[in-house]
Amino acid sequence: MAKHRPPKERKYGKGARRCRICGTHEALIRKYGINICRRCFREVAQKMGFKKYM
Repeated sequence: MAKHRPPKERKYGKGARRCRICGTHEALIRKYGINICRRCFREVAQKMGFKKYM
């Protein structure tokens, strides 16, 4: 017997968007439609063509 109902789908707010790679809701980079969290972004930024400036 199911004890709880499944969570409802979020339509807006922080819970509506997930990282494409790891699925977290935290620290999401949405600029340019990337939708990747900052931790995953650090791994794939070079492949995407971003450069690190100091």
